[in-house]
Amino acid sequence: MKHFRAEGYEVFRSAGSHSKADVIAMRKTLVGDEGHISTKVVLIQCKTGKGLMTKKEREEFYSYAEGLGCKGLIAYRETRQLILE
Repeated sequence: MKHFRAEGYEVFRSAGSHSKADVIAMRKTLVGDEGHISTKVVLIQCKTGKGLMTKKEREEFYSYAEGLGCKGLIAYRETRQLILE
């Protein structure tokens, strides 16, 4: 969550809710030469290790996020380093 807040996102946590995403991050962005405002939404599934989601589960999560017009990310740590896929 700190990572996305540092990037200017508003972050909402729903861990333990058994929803499709553990964290939802949103940020206003300017689009095009005319500066139209758009909202970028990222759905994040947090795991304690890379191997906790099967390839099928990952594909379903990414497809779900894309279907909502969002970016989907899987977040986990490897030796204290945050990995976002």
